[in-house]
Amino acid sequence: MKVPKALVFLRDFEHWNVVGQCAVPFVIIAVLLGGAIFVKNKMGAPSSDNGNAPVVQADPDAWQKMTALTKAEQDVQAAGRALERDNDVLEYEQLSRKRLNNSDPFQQKSADQRVDRAQSTVKIARKQFDAAFDKYRQLGGTKDYRSQLRKY
Repeated sequence: MKVPKALVFLRDFEHWNVVGQCAVPFVIIAVLLGGAIFVKNKMGAPSSDNGNAPVVQADPDAWQKMTALTKAEQDVQAAGRALERDNDVLEYEQLSRKRLNNSDPFQQKSADQRVDRAQSTVKIARKQFDAAFDKYRQLGGTKDYRSQLRKY
C-alpha cells in the first residue's frame, strides 16, 4: 500500500511538539467551555422569565431633581459653615466685652456695639441656614445638618 506524499510529509514533520504546545491552551479552553455549557444545560435552573418583564417607569425629571437636591445640600453646608463662623465671631466679641468690665466706658460701649453687630449677623446667618435647610428637606434631603452644628 502506497501512502500519499502529503501524509508522509505530515508524518515526518519535525515541529509537531511546537504545534502541540500552541494548541494545548485552545484545547483546554474548549473543554472548559463545553463543560460549562453541559453543566448549565443539565443543572441550571430554568428561566422563570416568560417574556413578562416588569415595566419600569423612570421619572423623566429625576436628573433635574437630583441636581437640585445636590445644589440645595451644598447651600446648606455653606450656610452652616457661615453660621459656625459667625457664632465664633460672636463668642470672641462677647469674651472681649467681658474682659472690659471695669475699664473705660467708651471701650465698653464700643465692645457692646461689636457684640450687637455680631448677634445680628448670627441671626441673619441662622435665617439663611434655616431657609437653605428647609429647601433641602423639601427636595427630599434626609441628613440632619442642624445636629451637626456646634451652636444652633
